[in-house]
Amino acid sequence: MQKTPSFDLGLVRSKPGPKPIGEKAMTAAERKRKSRKIQAVEGSVEFSMKMHGARLEFVTMYAAALNQSRGAVIASLIDESITRHQLILQRTAQLQSEHASDEHIARTILAMSSIDGVDPEPSDDLVMKVAKSL
Repeated sequence: MQKTPSFDLGLVRSKPGPKPIGEKAMTAAERKRKSRKIQAVEGSVEFSMKMHGARLEFVTMYAAALNQSRGAVIASLIDESITRHQLILQRTAQLQSEHASDEHIARTILAMSSIDGVDPEPSDDLVMKVAKSL
């Protein structure tokens, strides 16, 4: 067996991963603490959620169809949902300021909650609670 000649170029191979701040690398807890501090300064919060069954299957298939990560798809779906709910609550507040009846407000909430003609079928109690809470 013949040895391949090697040459010392004086280069040192660096270790993979994030470089330490200071003399030693941060622990996972220290990195997480630092991350949460940065998020707090930015005015954001990190949430954790569990998903299983049909919802997980849907998110997985949707992510594959869009060529995105499941996390990106979930973030997009949550953002769209929050925006929709904000619009519903703004419209509800406007109707209340115009002294619209509770029945009219409830019908508006139902109409704005439906997606392409699919009625989400919220309970009447829930619709009235939303209308009265504003």
